[in-house]
Amino acid sequence: MTNTATAVEVLVLKHAYRCPVEKLFAAWLDPEIVSQFMCPGEVKIARLVWPAKVGGEFIVDMIHNGKPHPHNGRFLEIDGPRRIVFTWNSEHAGKDSQVTLDFAETETRGESLLTLTHERLPSVEAIGQHRGGWNGIMENLATVLK
Repeated sequence: MTNTATAVEVLVLKHAYRCPVEKLFAAWLDPEIVSQFMCPGEVKIARLVWPAKVGGEFIVDMIHNGKPHPHNGRFLEIDGPRRIVFTWNSEHAGKDSQVTLDFAETETRGESLLTLTHERLPSVEAIGQHRGGWNGIMENLATVLK
């Protein structure tokens, strides 16, 4: 029997950052910064096209252990500094899974919280695979923003 994702089986991750919410939000719009954190673990970025505007179609070609892992999608919503929504297509995510990034200030001055929600993944296994990747990306972002 194959485990499949249902409407309630979504990936939700939270990460706190020691920077203002505006800086955190802006990092996701800047291709130079994105290229520094969109590479979890031993993954390398081979090519990044990141036109961060509503309707903009992006490409993130990753290389892991010498094997290419192409990703692409389209920006659906950019509402600064609160939310970014985009589709995420790849071999493991399927077609038109959706990633929502919600940005919020925390109670501690100068800190912010990013909540990443990845929906429409094709299976429970895909959720597990993306949990590791997105966690690595969020941790890399913390290092880049220091």
